[in-house]
Amino acid sequence: MAVGRPLQFDPDQALNAALAVFWQHGYESTSLQDLLNAMQLSKSSFYQAFGNKQALFERCIQQYRNDTLRELRAAMENCDDPLALIEGLYRGTLIQREANEYHWGCLVMNTASEFSQRNRSIAEEVTRSVQALTDVFEALILQGQASGAIHQRQSAKKLSQYLMSNLSGLHTLLKTGISHEEAEAIIETIVLSLK
Repeated sequence: MAVGRPLQFDPDQALNAALAVFWQHGYESTSLQDLLNAMQLSKSSFYQAFGNKQALFERCIQQYRNDTLRELRAAMENCDDPLALIEGLYRGTLIQREANEYHWGCLVMNTASEFSQRNRSIAEEVTRSVQALTDVFEALILQGQASGAIHQRQSAKKLSQYLMSNLSGLHTLLKTGISHEEAEAIIETIVLSLK
């Protein structure tokens, strides 16, 4: 069996370059040539390392999810105020928008909008990502309920799904250009609803 030549590039660096292209343009608007240019790869190296465009895209979603969860779990380890951390997650999206870092939105939410359920494999990656973030919300809510900072009128699971739904909505509204004041009012209402 023939063995391909050893990789002559950094796969992680190439993956991050591809992630940025997909994140900025979406899956369907990203051409193979866009990816080759960003990743600085030949076609043969691309196919040897990543298989095809869809396989690469799924790896990018996984990378995005893993990076996000790593940051959140690190924040949770040093958190003594789960409600403040939840509020910070929402405010972070607003801060990114105002620092001109938000123009691409959220890769997972963008992908959900682009594909819906048209591609089962990609939809499954989106579902895993949404569930992973919902699980983080649930852990924070349980911690907040235990300390009395968050009410117990509804289960942590229901509240985590509520927060995820609101986060998705906020991402969408920020992309439509709502004002700082409108976004602040939404975030304030979400936080107050947990007390």
